[in-house]
Amino acid sequence: ATRTAMEIFGGMGFLEETNLPRLHREALVTAIWEGTSNIQALDMLEAMQKKGAHEMFLDEFLPLLGAVSSPPARLASQAIDATLCRLSELENPPAQWYAKDALDRLADAAIVGLLYRLADSSGERYARLAELYARRFLGGEAYPDWALEDREVWMPLEGL
Repeated sequence: ATRTAMEIFGGMGFLEETNLPRLHREALVTAIWEGTSNIQALDMLEAMQKKGAHEMFLDEFLPLLGAVSSPPARLASQAIDATLCRLSELENPPAQWYAKDALDRLADAAIVGLLYRLADSSGERYARLAELYARRFLGGEAYPDWALEDREVWMPLEGL
């Protein structure tokens, strides 16, 4: 920080009499909104608002999660419904403000659905991973003790 002041203002960047060092110290540093995730979130919101892009998402994931009929699958379905309902109720710019959280929630719900789909072809391990993922990222719960003891769940598969 001081180096920047020195580069821009020369020796005056260090002199307290100029108030530049104080202004530099007191400047607020905030996160840059237009990072990669935020741009994706705004693109998602625009595609949903202008093209109804979320309809295809719903058509794929709600039946997938409904077919499982487990508490984690219901949690994922509820997360999708609640997130899309909230987005539909908001006008811009509040919808833009919420878009990144919405993108995260929708992605987490989709991951649960995809883990269940993988369980159909690759084994029960993925259903247990779906349960853990839903509990942690959609339910905000800590990982249960059994997860640490069940090495099959968290250890990589042989030969990968």
